[in-house]
Amino acid sequence: MNELESLSWSEDQIDALTEIMNMGIGVAASSLSEMVGEEVILNIPKIRLVSRHDISQELSTQCPEGMSYVFQDFSGTVHGRSALLFPIQKSFNLVKALLGNIEIDDELTEMEQEALSEVGNVILNACIATLVNNLALEIEVEIPQYVRGGAVSVLLEGDTQLDHSQTNLFCAVNFSTRESGIEGYVMFLLELPSVKTLKNSLEEYLENIMSL
Repeated sequence: MNELESLSWSEDQIDALTEIMNMGIGVAASSLSEMVGEEVILNIPKIRLVSRHDISQELSTQCPEGMSYVFQDFSGTVHGRSALLFPIQKSFNLVKALLGNIEIDDELTEMEQEALSEVGNVILNACIATLVNNLALEIEVEIPQYVRGGAVSVLLEGDTQLDHSQTNLFCAVNFSTRESGIEGYVMFLLELPSVKTLKNSLEEYLENIMSL
């Protein structure tokens, strides 16, 4: 049984959320493609239920050298966190693609961090706007923040309200480019109390589609 099915989600609802996330990531990828001047290759969104602790452990395994991370918390109809994540070296590749073939030390300058934050702002807002427009949600997003460090500290940065073992709805999409060697992830974490609200919005979305 699918984890979401255990929460009484139908296959249609799971497929609808996957498709909406796919649309949002597609818009975001187009924006990133224009910024870096090359095609951005996407994987299919993966949606599951998992704790933040388990996610951070997975990221630690995938990116033992650490990560650069731009995140935005959001609240309103649903509450959670969206993030743009890069293995450290891959974030350097993105900065070079954005700012030209500049020399980058082990630490990004303030200007380079601002460039990553702006990319995160564009990418994450494109994804959230797609959710808002399709599911009639009301969401406010906070100012994007740049963090660098190990996966555990990065993923949980500024999170003082939630138990890190609490289950969250987790959506992640891997993306990459061939020429400039950019690789990263777009990630959404939705607090479990908001999952029921999202499910209701998906029900209305599917009913509207069926009535057309």
